[in-house]
Amino acid sequence: MNIDSNIFKYATISHTILYISYILYSKYMHKINKQNIYTIVSITTLLYLVGHIFISSAMFNRINTDNIGKLQPTILGIIGHSCLLFFSLLANRKSMYFKTGDIIFILGQIGMIYNYYSDYKYHNKVKSNYNYLIIISTFILLYMFYFKKSYVAYNKSNYVPAIGLSLVGILYLIFSMQKTYDYYKKYKKVNP
Repeated sequence: MNIDSNIFKYATISHTILYISYILYSKYMHKINKQNIYTIVSITTLLYLVGHIFISSAMFNRINTDNIGKLQPTILGIIGHSCLLFFSLLANRKSMYFKTGDIIFILGQIGMIYNYYSDYKYHNKVKSNYNYLIIISTFILLYMFYFKKSYVAYNKSNYVPAIGLSLVGILYLIFSMQKTYDYYKKYKKVNP
């Protein structure tokens, strides 16, 4: 069993805990009914939920590391992160400007869409330095975002959602360290 497989097991569990805690503890989830299903608040709430379900499915599919870069997890991941991107854009549609956290989240989702596309396009091929820079930066941005959100949730005594957010934050920290190490190995191979 290699470390990548274990990381994707953890990724599946962390995203699953996040969306289950969202179902159980989000005040917006509890307000959705037949009469308001088509309101922007309901749509954005469902986009967030569905996004994490798709991402969890992509991670589950990648537990078999031979599936990394294959079409099915690529589509699942791109759909999931696209849902989160649209969630953020719709949730902030009335703002004249985006807050720093919103910008970080939006850039993170665009970066993750690129990450899935890149894994598919460059499957089993050497990736460029530019590619590594984008992906590592994306993971760091999302690590910072989820830890900030977990801190806010914890301070509001939303302990279960804080745990889900923290687990996903740890996941992106692990991903950033793994990609940095992969880049370092590639760099050392080129410049011994």
